[in-house]
Amino acid sequence: MRNSVKRWIGALLAACLVMALLPTAALATGTGKAIQRVSNGSAGNISGGQADNVYFGKYFQSNNSTKDPVKWRVLSNTGGQLFLLSDQNLDVFQYHTEEENVTWETSTMRSWLNGYGASSNSGGNSGTDYTSDNFLGSAFSANEQAAIAVTDVVNGPNPDYGTDGGNDTTDHIFLLSIAEANNSTYFPRGTNRFSTNTAYVAGGGKLGKGMNNAGKTDWWWLRSPGFYNTMAAFIDWEDGSSVTDGNRVDYDRTAVRPAFNLNLSSVLFTSAATGGKPDGGLTAVQNYSGNDWKLTLKDSSRDSFSVSNQTWSGNRLTFSYSGAQAGTNEYISAVIEENDEITYYGRILQLDGTTNGKS
Repeated sequence: MRNSVKRWIGALLAACLVMALLPTAALATGTGKAIQRVSNGSAGNISGGQADNVYFGKYFQSNNSTKDPVKWRVLSNTGGQLFLLSDQNLDVFQYHTEEENVTWETSTMRSWLNGYGASSNSGGNSGTDYTSDNFLGSAFSANEQAAIAVTDVVNGPNPDYGTDGGNDTTDHIFLLSIAEANNSTYFPRGTNRFSTNTAYVAGGGKLGKGMNNAGKTDWWWLRSPGFYNTMAAFIDWEDGSSVTDGNRVDYDRTAVRPAFNLNLSSVLFTSAATGGKPDGGLTAVQNYSGNDWKLTLKDSSRDSFSVSNQTWSGNRLTFSYSGAQAGTNEYISAVIEENDEITYYGRILQLDGTTNGKS
């Protein structure tokens, strides 16, 4: 599958042409098309409760040397954000590297997921530095990281045993809590808390420890404490239940399912994960009834790009452009929108070295 997030000049041109030449309206609901514009931070074609999935970022999955697009389940679409949970177990990592009292705030898991330094955790003699070796930096480009919201993470006590959850935190990436894992809005069918291993995880992931085979379900960590603060809760691989008494925080055979909130204000388009965007010239956009989507992000490094002098002659549109970025696989693309639906999409000019011009 091709990269789920493409920083295309074409996406910016499409936005410019749509805003300059066509009526605009917020898309409150999906239009049924394989390409849909995100307007005013709203993506009405994507539903929560794991009804839809999006591809975002790349991580080791088929092996430990090649990164593949990551599929995320949409737990909710509200407040201009998508709440996402990885579709499969993505890695193997200890909740904490030492068997000691710890909370989410001071765990090495939190630091590794977000790329925090040694002062943020109590691993080792004086903390462990994950600024140059972390999930966030490995899985997401700088542009993708900018689209991930900073989330106020609530760390309540264990609901069964009252074990202290520690201070609340602000993080980009986090694990689900017991309360979130038990939320029937996020998991409406109960048993869909099961999560299978990728081939990379089956091979032991980052820790190299033996796990269940690829495609088989396995344990995955929650961020809530267990019976003691030397234990952390997890989801059982056999029945999908929350094991609230937990396992030792330094246990090295439990999988990681990261979660985060994605700002829809950073997204220009959603498109069907397979065959959504045609590779050639202007092509009719097909209807789509599937539930797997790719995202096309806004890119601040393209802010200098602009379109001017738009002129219609019959059915031909001529325009000038400036500030384009030329390079391999760089194109100017355009859309045609009718009645708030993107009906045509296509590449209209390949940029082989010219950053200003007329088309």
